[in-house]
Amino acid sequence: MRRWLLFSREKLPQLVMTLISAILLSAVFVLLFERSANKDEFGNLFDAIWWAIVTTATVGYGDKTPITLGGRLVGITLIFFWIGFISLFTATIASVLVERKIKEGKGLEVIKSKGHLIICGWNFNTGKMITELENRSQEEEIVLINELGEEEIQNLRYQHNKLNLKFVWGNFTQDSVLRRANVKDAHSVIILADTSGQNPYEKADERTIIATHTIRYLAPKIRISAELLDSQNEQHLKRAQVDDII
Repeated sequence: MRRWLLFSREKLPQLVMTLISAILLSAVFVLLFERSANKDEFGNLFDAIWWAIVTTATVGYGDKTPITLGGRLVGITLIFFWIGFISLFTATIASVLVERKIKEGKGLEVIKSKGHLIICGWNFNTGKMITELENRSQEEEIVLINELGEEEIQNLRYQHNKLNLKFVWGNFTQDSVLRRANVKDAHSVIILADTSGQNPYEKADERTIIATHTIRYLAPKIRISAELLDSQNEQHLKRAQVDDII
């Protein structure tokens, strides 16, 4: 399945070029056959291209019709090509959309939003925070970065369907994960003491500090709020110029 989806995405531009090439080749060949016997309808290359486009579009204007055997064979070939092509093209488009939906559900899609809020990490208080944001009735896009399972994320989206929730799966201390969340175009980031996935609670501050420095490097002007468990680590967050310490 994954190999087919990869094939579909990579081959889509090639399919479009194949269609254009088929139309042009059909136009050239039908012109060669019809130019002498049917000059009124196929007097130049533009007339032939028009006929090829009308034939593939199945519009059926009938203003130009091949009368030679060669011209009709070109028409038959073009019609059968179009039947096969449209089936493959439709399947390719569908598979690309399916791929996007699968990646979105698993948190692997690249976020292209701007001015959004990013919430890094997950713990027992995160649900309450999301509920408070939902009660504000603000049409704000929220991107969650954590290592929750796909089913848990789907439940969150169902429970908070008034919010525009998006999800990026992964370790929020890593550059690549933060880039997928488009951190450079977000307006603010909230870093929570993370217990999602296999992350131990006692190392939450360490991950928060690393994430803070990484985010500040990627987005120097972004507003960062960070949750801290041990007050002795406060100096590390201040060095990273955290705006708010929770």
